[in-house]
Amino acid sequence: MGQLRRGTRDGDGPGVTGPHHAIAPSRLAADLDDGGFAVLPRLLDPETCRAIAETYDAEAPFRSRIVMARHGFGRGEYKYFAYPLPAPIDDLRTALYAHLAPVANAWMARDVRTES
Repeated sequence: MGQLRRGTRDGDGPGVTGPHHAIAPSRLAADLDDGGFAVLPRLLDPETCRAIAETYDAEAPFRSRIVMARHGFGRGEYKYFAYPLPAPIDDLRTALYAHLAPVANAWMARDVRTES
């Protein structure tokens, strides 16, 4: 199993391949507005993806496990990583925040106007 180092908060750690630098914010916003999601391919290299996936069966890297059926959300489960986050996750989170925060702020402003 690959080793995952803990996050550094710089957004450019090992394993983060860098396409987040080429994300077109207007395209990201349009995709999120139109469909509620955006596809951002190849944000991590394959080795890093495998290392992250290999941690799933372990308990230590995670702070909680959600079984979807228990909450009426269908089948399957997901887990929340414990802090500090693994470096690739932390680096992506840091790098993508600058692109996602303006979209979230626009949605919030739009929601406030429609509630008034």
